[in-house]
Amino acid sequence: MKYFFISDVHGEYDDMIKALNDAGFNKEQDTIVSLGDLTDRGPKSREVVDFVVKCPHRILLWGNHEVWFRQIVHGSRFFGDHDRQNGVLNTMKSFDKEYDGNIWDSIDRLQTNHLLQYYFSQCHFAVRWSNLIGTHAWLPLGTEGPLDLDFASPSNWLEAIWENTAQIIKNPLSFPDRKIIVGHWHAWRLRPGSEVFKYYSQIPEIDFSTYETDKFIAIDGCTNLSHKVNVYIMETDEEPEIIDAVPYHIVDERLRNLIDKEQK
Repeated sequence: MKYFFISDVHGEYDDMIKALNDAGFNKEQDTIVSLGDLTDRGPKSREVVDFVVKCPHRILLWGNHEVWFRQIVHGSRFFGDHDRQNGVLNTMKSFDKEYDGNIWDSIDRLQTNHLLQYYFSQCHFAVRWSNLIGTHAWLPLGTEGPLDLDFASPSNWLEAIWENTAQIIKNPLSFPDRKIIVGHWHAWRLRPGSEVFKYYSQIPEIDFSTYETDKFIAIDGCTNLSHKVNVYIMETDEEPEIIDAVPYHIVDERLRNLIDKEQK
């Protein structure tokens, strides 16, 4: 089985499709692995989500943008200036065709949007194989060292998906037994010498491609600026382990059936 990893598409559907086609992704045979942040900023969040949930072989992970949007839609936090700056309105407009500028009415409608709710129900926090573990930004490290992981706690995961990847990878307590593949933090920022780039003023000179070392793989291609979606391919016969934290993983086949019915 081939696994095609993407991350931080941020509503740039056309760039995602081009990247997957260029990489040779076969929707019927290969598995797509999203490391999160498929929504916000770009204009086509709904199209991105619709594509990934229709892939018969898929592993979808939470990004901080999906988690925050879920919290807004379900009322556990209020829409604020941070959301405006991060392009959440573009996601609302993409999913809610009745959007007329009234955020609160749109939130009411999004609570019953079958595609969005099904997407939420399909998201996990991490996926791992014997030599690789994938997540959005980092893992919820415990207090007893790099292998003391608390995968059961939602609060630990919600903190981990906001981690500053650039700082954590400098920590010698990385995982000795496997690589970690992440999105979230622009890959170009992790390269030696990236500090010479300031305020994106030298975009033509920036290498937005995947950055890989012997310990980690970073694939966030800064898509909204670069229009580049990095695709990392792994081929293995090993079955992955999906890592969740209750209550953030809720499988609801009723939603899947409703989506299928609406599309017929």
